[in-house]
Amino acid sequence: MNAGYSIRISPSDANEDVSEIYPEEKVLAIAKKKGMDVYEKYKNDREAVGLSADTMVVIDGEILGKPKDKYQAREMITKLHGKTHYVLTGVYIKSQEY
Repeated sequence: MNAGYSIRISPSDANEDVSEIYPEEKVLAIAKKKGMDVYEKYKNDREAVGLSADTMVVIDGEILGKPKDKYQAREMITKLHGKTHYVLTGVYIKSQEY
């Protein structure tokens, strides 16, 4: 269904290093950094709305980052298997009105 929006997918080049300590705050801060980075590219378009998100996995207080290769990915999946862990997603929306 078309809601009348023209959608552009634009990867962010934002540095994901943030000073927040808690994972819940970190994931929101990274989503905001990504959103602001992309929004800056289109801010002259008065109708532009930026939507960004970041997701992280936390187990035993450790934030698992993006795996560097398939071996590290397998290691991470093994660490998560059968254990309680959290998947957190932060979402950020930016427009000229807000």
